[in-house]
Amino acid sequence: MNWKEMDGDEIITHFLNTGELPWKYTLKIPMDKLILENGNVKIKYRDYLDIIAKQDNPWEKLNHEQKMLIAANTEGFWENFNSVVLMDIIYRSEKYIALFKQDDYQKAVFDEHTPFETKFMRKTILIYLDLLSNPVKYFDSRNKTGKRILIYIRSQLNFLITMLKKMNDIDKQTTPIFQSNASKKMEQSELVINGLNEYKFFDYLESHNFKTESIYKTIKKHSGKELISYTIALLKELGYLDYFFKEFTKTKSEGFKKLGKVFGVNQRRIKGNVNILNPKSTENPLQFTSYEHIDKIRSRLKDYKN
Repeated sequence: MNWKEMDGDEIITHFLNTGELPWKYTLKIPMDKLILENGNVKIKYRDYLDIIAKQDNPWEKLNHEQKMLIAANTEGFWENFNSVVLMDIIYRSEKYIALFKQDDYQKAVFDEHTPFETKFMRKTILIYLDLLSNPVKYFDSRNKTGKRILIYIRSQLNFLITMLKKMNDIDKQTTPIFQSNASKKMEQSELVINGLNEYKFFDYLESHNFKTESIYKTIKKHSGKELISYTIALLKELGYLDYFFKEFTKTKSEGFKKLGKVFGVNQRRIKGNVNILNPKSTENPLQFTSYEHIDKIRSRLKDYKN
């Protein structure tokens, strides 16, 4: 098959008839390897995509809708070919979120269950959530365009999570095709990070010169009850807890309620783990254990600074 001589429509027709694609001709790299070695020169991911685009590459003959058609109908697509299309989705985030908000599109997803639209919305939202949880996997921390995209997607977080929950409620059996090795399901820790990002956690870390990815990884090492107690202690030592109560709440009670939603627990558990960090606290130390993590966190604070 001479892919070089085929135009976009011919490639799509051949794919729909045979399932064959020109992957072996297409340059690709693993998702988590955002730079390449070219002699002694490191090539940033976006520059690498530009290099691909300049070659006589059959993938570049497809328009965006054709690329999405292939993505939605290829099992394992996001794991096996996840460079050009993935970044295309990210860079077009404003366009796609606006699309998801249209009544006709939501009707196709939630009322008519149109396979392409349903799969595409779900996978795209999971990509955006993964981006918020692991920004350095997609962009260099100095990438201004990347920061602009992050800020926009974060501003749409409530909408994205609402759409994802609505899809999961409608079809509990549907498993997203896009699943990274690190997150074959949306872990509780990732939901907590995404929830905190609604209250500018990412911005706080960046503006205070913390190593955002290191802190995210630390949070993700914990689960269950320890996730709550450890993260509360960490937020306290980072200074974020005081910032949160000052900027986003009028009363402590309101703050406990909001954090309860972030962690998915009763606000009493939040209140207990926050209050017990006060040396004069009368909270039950057997029930609320955030204080147990303080010494370890303080010993590592310098490692979290850029």
